[in-house]
Amino acid sequence: GSTSVVPCDDLDPCTINDLETVLDSDGTVCIPCAGAPTDCSNGATSVVPCDDLDPNTLNDMQTILDCDGSICIPCMGTPCNTQAVIQDPIGSLTCQSLSAGIILEGIGSSEGPSISYEWIFNNQVIGTDISQEVFEEGIYTLQVTDSSNGCMSSFEIEVMLPVVFLDPIIDIIGESCPGESDGSFFIDTTFGGQAPYLYALGTNPFSTNIQFDNLAPGSYELSIQDADGCESQAEIIIPQANELIIDLGDDQEIVLGDSIELSILTNSTLASIIWEEDESLSCTDCIAPFASPLNQTTYSVTVVDINGCVAEEEITIRVDKQRKVFVPNTFSPNNDGINDFFMIYSSQEVNQVLNFKVYDRWGTTLFSASEFSPNDVQYSWDGTYKGEEMQPGVYLYFAEVEYIDGRKEIIAGDITLMK
Repeated sequence: GSTSVVPCDDLDPCTINDLETVLDSDGTVCIPCAGAPTDCSNGATSVVPCDDLDPNTLNDMQTILDCDGSICIPCMGTPCNTQAVIQDPIGSLTCQSLSAGIILEGIGSSEGPSISYEWIFNNQVIGTDISQEVFEEGIYTLQVTDSSNGCMSSFEIEVMLPVVFLDPIIDIIGESCPGESDGSFFIDTTFGGQAPYLYALGTNPFSTNIQFDNLAPGSYELSIQDADGCESQAEIIIPQANELIIDLGDDQEIVLGDSIELSILTNSTLASIIWEEDESLSCTDCIAPFASPLNQTTYSVTVVDINGCVAEEEITIRVDKQRKVFVPNTFSPNNDGINDFFMIYSSQEVNQVLNFKVYDRWGTTLFSASEFSPNDVQYSWDGTYKGEEMQPGVYLYFAEVEYIDGRKEIIAGDITLMK
């Protein structure tokens, strides 16, 4: 049958020219109602206020499609003429700048009755003037606001001090002797920063002093400050003195008449050696004297090393006084070179033989000698009397000996003369 295209409403606000096709005989819909889609280019639009979230614009507007509110032109505003500016600090920053305070200037920023300022540091407002005095390193922000239109502008600057390394050359002298607490150090020179320099040890105030004396062993902190106020620290370690050690060894024993070398072992270089005065020592200022004691003797020595440290030590020498005098009981003066003479034998403990006599059985003195050293054949009996050889037999002798320690002893007995 015949059909007609007639206007209709497809209930979609974003279409136009809605039409449908119907059967002329009874109006049955042959083609459902539909329209041409609308968009920002052919549909009705409106310009409405908005917020572009930019504090530096005003009169923010956007264009939307009326039928569904779709954004045709995004939100934007007219740029504000509010301006924030921070001038660079005048001159170069030094380590003293912040301790004295420096001024940050907002000159060049917007001005006027509706303009306000906020200085922000570490997320806190620290000032509301166009300039601000600061004392710390970090990032500072100047925020400028125009209350007449809500416009806002910001500017930030980083305040940073120069990195300065102060490097001292130090001569350290350790403690001389244990317990003296006389360590010291001297600052030879300092590199880096700006001269002149000041120095402080520990919590003491800064001064121009470069020599520090009478220091106990240990660690010290030296602070150094240059002419710009920059500071560095250095650790100073005063070494502890090593103990002066001397050793004479264990006590010793000698036989009367012997001598022994007393030797000093030490861990340092000695400047002075003083043995306690004793006549049995070969010297009293040497490192290894010989000792020849007659009785048990304790020897003491005091030494001073090149650092002035003093140490003392002693050693005891015991004396074995077993008197070792030997007088044979037979001899054979037959000129065979063996045991031809009758004499007194002894080791070094005998100083001298005061008297030595030989008698026959009737008391006649056959031989006599006095004040001689033992072991000397010149002072021996050859078995004769007045040039005549004596007959074999038993004879008597008498001797008085004096030992090196002054003791005297009588020795008597008999001697058998053999042929």
